[in-house]
Amino acid sequence: SSGINAEYGDFQDGPTRFYCKIYFAAEFDKLRNLLMPGDALSDFIHSLCYCNKWRAKGGKSGLAFSKTQDDRWVIKEMSRLELQALLMFMPNYVEYVTDSVDKRPTLLAKIIGACTVAFNNTTSGVSMKQDVIIMENIFYNVSPSAVYDLKGSVRNR
Repeated sequence: SSGINAEYGDFQDGPTRFYCKIYFAAEFDKLRNLLMPGDALSDFIHSLCYCNKWRAKGGKSGLAFSKTQDDRWVIKEMSRLELQALLMFMPNYVEYVTDSVDKRPTLLAKIIGACTVAFNNTTSGVSMKQDVIIMENIFYNVSPSAVYDLKGSVRNR
């Protein structure tokens, strides 16, 4: 009803039901194909299969970060407010990044996916739900001499 396109997937393995809602699936697919031509998309999917928790420095939200084992991608948990903001600006964001590939290079870390993942085990009662974004690791294959955190906010700093 909000104009947000999403693809849903769920499956069950024994007493556990798994669920995934992919936001702006078509737009992100187009963006990934632009940024990762050829076999790079299958490499991306393979990379996402092998992630580790990552203790990113400086975050005050306490939300989880993961990084793929090949160091190429960062998966960031989002709060409900962050998800709502993302869903509002995403159409403009995809257009901006698509234009930046050819016309206006950018140093923004490119978000290339957003989804909600969840599971529920009816036997144990254990469940989990996370809203996450997948973005490039801008330090992949780079050794910067200095790093600055440019948040644009002085609140709680």
